[in-house]
Amino acid sequence: MKWLNRPLKVGKLRVSTMDLVSSVAAALGYGGWAVFVNYEVSPMSGWRAGCVQGSYAFCSTLFLTIAIRKIYYLGGSGKRGRLIAFAVGIVIIISLPATLNLIAQTPNVIMTILPGILIGSVYVGMFAYLLE
Repeated sequence: MKWLNRPLKVGKLRVSTMDLVSSVAAALGYGGWAVFVNYEVSPMSGWRAGCVQGSYAFCSTLFLTIAIRKIYYLGGSGKRGRLIAFAVGIVIIISLPATLNLIAQTPNVIMTILPGILIGSVYVGMFAYLLE
């Protein structure tokens, strides 16, 4: 499964195939969840929330992976870098989806973003912890 860690270049940006696979999985999982918890309000509300949350999940997973690596090294690596990367990641995980879903007038914002906050916090924590 070496292909999962193969680096891809998009301009100056370097990402691995695994970063993209994780981002697609996040989009499908969180987008589907948003449709599920908002569909009974109205099908349009469900699909709109699904599109917002799915798009955000893809972009944020990819962005967080890249940002955590950079913040870790800017923070001086080691324990300090991990802590800073984790803290910034958590702020992003909470503030951005809440703001986007409020703008999109998602009926159940907390229920829509709660899985992302919980799973995203674990993802950010583990990713930051495993950085070297």
